[in-house]
Amino acid sequence: MRDNIRSTLCAALLLLGLPTAAPAGPLTMTLPLVQAEARAQTCSARIASKLQEAKSTQSAADGQYSLFWPKLSLEGSYTYLSELSAFDLPAGPGRTQTITLGDHHNYSIGLQAAWNAWDSFAVYNSWQALQALARAKQEELRVLQRETVLKVRLAYFQAQLAAERLRLINQSARLAQAQYRDIQAKARAGAASRMDLLASHVEALGRERQLQSAQTDLALALRDLNRLTGQTHIDASKPWYTQAEDKPLAGFEQPSLYLELDPLEESLARFETQAGQPTAADHPQAAVFMALAESAQASAFAISAGHWPRLSVAVKTSLDYPDGPVQEQYNQNMLSIKASWPLWEGNRVVNQEKEKTLAARAQEQQAAYTREELALAWNKARDRLSELQAGQPLLDKIEKETAELAAVAYSAFRAGRADYLDVQAANLKALESGTQAALNKVQRLIQLAMLESLSAEKE
Repeated sequence: MRDNIRSTLCAALLLLGLPTAAPAGPLTMTLPLVQAEARAQTCSARIASKLQEAKSTQSAADGQYSLFWPKLSLEGSYTYLSELSAFDLPAGPGRTQTITLGDHHNYSIGLQAAWNAWDSFAVYNSWQALQALARAKQEELRVLQRETVLKVRLAYFQAQLAAERLRLINQSARLAQAQYRDIQAKARAGAASRMDLLASHVEALGRERQLQSAQTDLALALRDLNRLTGQTHIDASKPWYTQAEDKPLAGFEQPSLYLELDPLEESLARFETQAGQPTAADHPQAAVFMALAESAQASAFAISAGHWPRLSVAVKTSLDYPDGPVQEQYNQNMLSIKASWPLWEGNRVVNQEKEKTLAARAQEQQAAYTREELALAWNKARDRLSELQAGQPLLDKIEKETAELAAVAYSAFRAGRADYLDVQAANLKALESGTQAALNKVQRLIQLAMLESLSAEKE
């Protein structure tokens, strides 16, 4: 039933963002990052499995808690005896009477209440151990949820980078085609050399080939993202980024999908607020081991109860038959008190208690190590982010000025003051600088996402 509910929720989320299609044209898929995160968590079979594990462990703890209370039971028995004991008694002069002990048919039915009155806190500590184990499973679920969110974010950022690269190359390809058409016209008028014409054509063809490669990179990134979000049914073989241009280059293959993603600046604005938060001391990765340590320690306390006395009480009322040799029903009431105190068991309890105590110490050490690793990872991500943030204004300035340089170089070429090789070099620098600026933004997003994954959760 719960698996059906999960499948229904996953399908509902898919329907909310299914690609739409015009009467004649490719599909359009709008996928905000927030929606991708929700889909990845809802459709993850690993998260669903871990959730069931956590619920199973909590049910075990609830079952252990029931041992605090008396156990009330309805008990009954039936026995058939083929042979009965009998003896003869004098019944007068020359006469005897046979007395039969019991009856062939014997039965008993009644209610019994039994209570573990004192067990040196064995049940309590066993319950505490299972409660701590249930908390460990909950922390494992939180770890898996964080890992899933981080994984889908990284896949989304890769798709954003591929889409931005497609946009930049498409822009450069359109410029190269426009310049080629311009030089063709100049060549027909005798104002451009054959070398310039060929160089311009080669550049236009090269940009078109780069555009094909960029489209494939976007398709590959989108396939990874669609797998995480449960959208593998979508044809992402020839995607096109809607922010690139309304249509691909002339003669370019018809896209199978138009893709709309969050702009890089919008994603950066969302994650910037998390950058300054330090790593959490109770991060779920460390909390898992602390909960396991608590569980092992409580188990050690429960085992140590084997050194001390136990006391149990039971009361029962039943309707029995027969009443010894009298073949009739009778009401039997019983009170039972049982006490036991183990005196020697070959150090079984001592060794089992030691094993659990050492296991608790090991989990505590693992928790301490995990905290150190988390702090190291957080500091590395923060240092890397600082460097990327410092370099972004420079890259933006370089991108702006190389674009201006490309325009100036082409103007100089048209005026006869520069060679077309200068135009090619300037165009390539403009494309490379734009790509580097976009790459830097994506790398900042990656570090910001890692910092959030390593940081305390928002209240």
